[in-house]
Amino acid sequence: MLIFAAILILKYEPSYSRSTGLAMLNCAKELGSERAERLTMEGSGTFAKEDVCFRDEMVECTANDVFAEVSIAIKQETGESYACALRFLTHLLSL
Repeated sequence: MLIFAAILILKYEPSYSRSTGLAMLNCAKELGSERAERLTMEGSGTFAKEDVCFRDEMVECTANDVFAEVSIAIKQETGESYACALRFLTHLLSL
């Protein structure tokens, strides 16, 4: 129940409630919850792995729906790298 409440706070409450959701999730991790650990690293698991992770020699993109975060690392600054990152973002937003 603690993890469920933390996810709801992180996903749907205003940004000033984020610290409360993070504190609840950290408490669950300290109590030894493997699910809480997985949520912080991989997200909720609602989306397929190939939808939230993309990696090739030019760009690395990951998304975590629990924290509403997207991480993009451009390894080679080329037009194709930025195009890959934009394709990842547009695909993610279309889900």
